[in-house]
Amino acid sequence: MMIAGTVSTAFALDLETARKSGLAGEVDNGLLAIPPGAPTDAQELITSINNSRRAEYAKVAAQNKGRRHYKNTILGLMLISHQ
Repeated sequence: MMIAGTVSTAFALDLETARKSGLAGEVDNGLLAIPPGAPTDAQELITSINNSRRAEYAKVAAQNKGRRHYKNTILGLMLISHQ
């Protein structure tokens, strides 16, 4: 399962470049932060990746609803997304 940031080729900027350039930062909720003043292409990239991550988190949450290890599953996904 890959949720870290599969990016459409429509984006000129990729996640690794955005991270190295300070245009994207990981936060403790498993999503990416958009720094103030980030250019439009960085904002679009981060928004797209965050939407994909939210969808995957929701999918896993639905699959694990009522299960005791739910929080650990989400934490694991968040950690994977930070790689």
